[in-house]
Amino acid sequence: MTFKRSIGRLVGALALVAAIAPGTAMAWADWHEGLIDVVFGCCYKQYSNQVDQDSGFSRSDNDSKAETDLTTLTAQYSNGWKYGGTFLYVDMLIDDNQSDVSFFSQGFEFISSHKVFKIDYETPTHGILKDVQAAVGWQLGNVHDYYAGTYANQTAQGAVGDPFIKVVYDAHDIIDVFYGIDLQFGVPGFQWVGLSIGQYNDQNTETDYEDQWTANLYYRINWYIGPTRWQADGFMQWYDERNSAHSGPLTAAYLYSQHQIKLDAGLLLFGRPNTMMVGTEIQWTQNTFGVADLRDTTGFAPKGQAVAVSTDEFFPTVMVEWVF
Repeated sequence: MTFKRSIGRLVGALALVAAIAPGTAMAWADWHEGLIDVVFGCCYKQYSNQVDQDSGFSRSDNDSKAETDLTTLTAQYSNGWKYGGTFLYVDMLIDDNQSDVSFFSQGFEFISSHKVFKIDYETPTHGILKDVQAAVGWQLGNVHDYYAGTYANQTAQGAVGDPFIKVVYDAHDIIDVFYGIDLQFGVPGFQWVGLSIGQYNDQNTETDYEDQWTANLYYRINWYIGPTRWQADGFMQWYDERNSAHSGPLTAAYLYSQHQIKLDAGLLLFGRPNTMMVGTEIQWTQNTFGVADLRDTTGFAPKGQAVAVSTDEFFPTVMVEWVF
């Protein structure tokens, strides 16, 4: 897919959402919020052709393409309605070292036990727990990273195998459905604090992953400094290790988080609060995307390279956000 076509499709999708979301929300939602984010950052590792597709080995840390600049365009929509809520987003990832554009999306539908069954959680918990919701959703993407497979594990353990076998298996499209629960907490000063716990079920027959446990803590808080209004929101999501029924991909457990700190520029510049935000998005990952850290012990890999390299990353970015 070319860059121009990708941009065109994203712009078309955003225009459609912008056209239908307000009317739809007014018809059946109690509230709704749409966001468009543009985020730019440098020094990403796992996105940057981390694996040499010819040899199958991870690139050297000194390789000129070991890091990259990344621009992320995000369209996000959320609402609250009579019996629950909806949250979804689509990321378009533009890697400076790649010609292809990647996409990633998550979406969730929540059904509130408090709204449906009138269950009072706040009184017995003294306001700490506000609601328990059933949650279903999806996780889709064509973010093709590369995971160490069975053969890579054998080489890392010193087993002698066929030196011509590609030691890192190609990754495949992410096609997962989610099912679990979502806990809503009452924390003073915060607009919301929630914790989703559940499992991703792989729907891609080429990978056939086992179910994967995940937990996602998310939040939003607003505050004022003099005449300026500020907002911080974000999430921290843990993914358990994941094996495959095939002899291929294997992922280790990992942690992925994004935290945005934003100035309400719409209020400061135009007197229109919550319309335009500027600030930074701090991304921190531990063992990014579950890539296993497997060093070569057989001598097959070029000097200074490995079967697969785990990375912990911390990178602040600059961002602009429009709110609808």
